[in-house]
Amino acid sequence: MRARALRTAAVLAGSPPGALAATHVRAVDALVTAWRGQGPVHLPGRVEASRTCGRLALRAAPPAEPGDDDGARGTDGAGEPAEATQRGDRHR
Repeated sequence: MRARALRTAAVLAGSPPGALAATHVRAVDALVTAWRGQGPVHLPGRVEASRTCGRLALRAAPPAEPGDDDGARGTDGAGEPAEATQRGDRHR
């Protein structure tokens, strides 16, 4: 039930339903159930999920910085879903 609610929240925040994979939802779920200070989870559609002060927030990600070669949000830069982001390390 929680996974469905998180998926719905991500779609309402702007993540395209067809691009939102189960790995993305699990990464957002980890912000709720296994939070250990990890950074934000980047979702398709330039949506970012983060936890601050015990609250989960889903919002449009800030614009990419110049020189940021990870231009494809929702991936780890190699085209894979951002599972590594849930651990706080953006690059493997």
